Amino acid sequence: MPKVAQKLSATFTLLDPADKDYFAQRLRAFDASEKALDDQIAAMKAKDAGTAVLPTEPVFDYLAEALGLTIVDQEGAFQKAVEEGNDPPASAVAEFRQQIASHMIKAFIYNSQTVTPITTQLEDDAKQNGVPIVPVSETEPEGKTYQQWMLDQLETFQQALGR
Repeated sequence: MPKVAQKLSATFTLLDPADKDYFAQRLRAFDASEKALDDQIAAMKAKDAGTAVLPTEPVFDYLAEALGLTIVDQEGAFQKAVEEGNDPPASAVAEFRQQIASHMIKAFIYNSQTVTPITTQLEDDAKQNGVPIVPVSETEPEGKTYQQWMLDQLETFQQALGR
């Protein structure tokens, strides 16, 4: 997000050079607001790097990468199908079930905004196997800043892992 904010500030400055000081001030304020999030990510990465997680779709992948997590089946058939609104192939579902049952993963992550019968079944499998379940969302909840939203998702992840 800091890169997006920098690009927006630069673009707005090109479009409206008279307000460049305002855009620079807003960019500084945004960068300052990112500190708590950056600090939390760094602290979690120090503890959780390498932890294997199984997301149903890539909505969490950027944050997982920032945390240094190992994303099982990243860009695999299951993630691609769910992201595109399709049912994943039976072989991908069987592989997810095996990864859950064998405790190959430390957390099962699903997009709470795109729940399907298959993701619900896998969530049930995770519950039955004692695998922590982490719901995440792909859009910022109303009334929250980007930073609050991300910090909430990080807290949910930590709680699921019992930290």
